[in-house]
Amino acid sequence: LILQKFWLYAKHISSFAHDVSLSGKPYNPQNSQYKTLKSEFFPPVVRDRVRSKMERDILAEVNHPFIVKLHYAFQTEGKLYLILDFLRGGDLFTRLSKEVMFTEEDVKFYLAELALALDHLHGLGIIYRDLKPENILLDEEGHIKITDFGLSKEAIDHDKRAYSFCGTIEYMAPEVVNRRGHTQSADWWSFGVLMFEMLTG
Repeated sequence: LILQKFWLYAKHISSFAHDVSLSGKPYNPQNSQYKTLKSEFFPPVVRDRVRSKMERDILAEVNHPFIVKLHYAFQTEGKLYLILDFLRGGDLFTRLSKEVMFTEEDVKFYLAELALALDHLHGLGIIYRDLKPENILLDEEGHIKITDFGLSKEAIDHDKRAYSFCGTIEYMAPEVVNRRGHTQSADWWSFGVLMFEMLTG
């Protein structure tokens, strides 16, 4: 019954853990605010189920202009649904692929917003752990929003470490790759890699 309140569009983007639809909106003809419906299948591995629920919990906790907003969350048999912002600007990876590299002004603009978003997450004890162009969405005005918190770790003080080997290898900090234990500083390594990529292509 809950699902019937959302209109789903035909285009789907499939990945290992979830389908993303472009998109759903509450069943209300007067409501023109489109949103993304992300449906996460609960896999049999307990660790992956925990990550799905952790993503929901993190999105419910954060409130920042440069982080995607969770509007609703509900569960059916075997699935967890997250209703998120639908951002018409696409993602940073697609834009970078088309333009090869960005101007210094554009890079400074994106990095400033990313830095504010990461600082907000770190202040809440959250390590993002998967910063890459594919996870940075753009709104109609070109502002960024970080999305996809499936690999994030919460409740981490600055003097404590996480030890999971996770992320996207090209953007992973050395301490993550070597499994020496990492903190929020691992996100700043990824931030630096992203800056280099945007400037050089």
